Amino acid sequence: EVHEAAINSICLTKCGKYIVSGSADKHIAITKFFDVNIIPQNWSAHAGAVTKVLVSDDDKSILSASEDKLIKVWSLDTSENCKNQPQLLRTLQGRHTFAVRDLCLSP
Repeated sequence: EVHEAAINSICLTKCGKYIVSGSADKHIAITKFFDVNIIPQNWSAHAGAVTKVLVSDDDKSILSASEDKLIKVWSLDTSENCKNQPQLLRTLQGRHTFAVRDLCLSP
């Protein structure tokens, strides 16, 4: 099991190697797309349910939105083994009064 609650959002990396998912369990997970033997990375990302995840066009960042009213930007390692857990790069806060339910990236 990758998540312990409902998955709210799924996004495929542009390179096609990984699936990024966000869940009501407040976690984000990265799973290798075609290799079921790989144990996914899963980390606590927000204080509320993760409502949306997006991967940047260059496959270097993950954006996440949550019921905790925050948007977070994470690093993404798409190397062959994807060993490095994403690091928090930035938190956008104080701009939303309610849960953030959607995200959009402009090319």
